[in-house]
Amino acid sequence: MRRPERLVERIGALLADGVERTAVQISQQLGTSRNEVLVGLRVMLADGALQVTRCIVGTHGGRGARVFARAGIPPRQEDDEPGTRALWPLADLVVTAAMDAFARHA
Repeated sequence: MRRPERLVERIGALLADGVERTAVQISQQLGTSRNEVLVGLRVMLADGALQVTRCIVGTHGGRGARVFARAGIPPRQEDDEPGTRALWPLADLVVTAAMDAFARHA
């Protein structure tokens, strides 16, 4: 199995708990580089196995970050207690893919 496929499996297993994570958090927990994780995340987004649940705005000139969760699993933040916050509805994968494609070509 090629490295990206193994990494995709590892990312999927990590996100199976429903906790939202950024690419940096995923890379730290898997012990791999952020760039390798971004390659795996792109594959998962294209396959519809992953969704972007929200974006974090960068502060003080820093970079923002997208927050990822497995598609089909209601996302929750790591510090959430189950059932303590109202979840956003899951994004439509077709609309999400179209918006992502539009943003890449704009």
